[in-house]
Amino acid sequence: MKIWLDDIRPAPEGWTHILTVEETLAWLQRGEVTHLDLDHDLGYEKTGMDVLVWIEQAIVHPTTLIPPSLYIHTMNPYAYTQMHNLIEKIKSIGRRVE
Repeated sequence: MKIWLDDIRPAPEGWTHILTVEETLAWLQRGEVTHLDLDHDLGYEKTGMDVLVWIEQAIVHPTTLIPPSLYIHTMNPYAYTQMHNLIEKIKSIGRRVE
């Protein structure tokens, strides 16, 4: 399953449009997500960065989670840099992330 997390922009063809961090985390916990494309600014308290922090914590601690391929489509340049750096950290842990 390919998830597009964004509260405004529509998902590209072939992607499932998810509006909230909570729903995204629920799909990740099921282990069905192969690709994840994140916006940062979601118009409420939680952000795309919260999803990345959850993934990082889930793979650092004993778990069966294999991270999906991770992408960022935020228009927020500061958040993009922070999210990109965390994705690189997740990749360095050594589980499958493209």
